[in-house]
Amino acid sequence: MAEHNPTSSRGKAVAGNVKLGFGRLIGNQQLIDEGTAEVAMAQAEAAAELASGQARGAIQERDGTITPGTGSVLQSPGLSSEGHTKIVRGTRRKQVNK
Repeated sequence: MAEHNPTSSRGKAVAGNVKLGFGRLIGNQQLIDEGTAEVAMAQAEAAAELASGQARGAIQERDGTITPGTGSVLQSPGLSSEGHTKIVRGTRRKQVNK
C-alpha cells in the first residue's frame, strides 16, 4: 500500500473546485456536477488514506509490543530495541494520519 499522500487528494480537490467554479461562472450544469463529484471523490480518498495509515500504525505498534517480549525471552537486546523502534514508528504513523 502507498503511504498517505495528501498532495494527491488535495490536487484532485483543487481540480474539482476549479471545474465547479468554472461551471458556475459560465452556467454549465454538467461542469458543476462533475466538479462537485470530483471534490467529493477527493475527500473520500483522503479519508480512506488516513484510515489506512491509522490501521498500519496500530499494526506496527502491536508488532512492536510483541518483539521486545520475544527479545527478553531469547535474551536478545537487538530484538528488544527493534520492538521499541516499531512501537515509536507505529505511534508516529498514527499521529501523522489523524
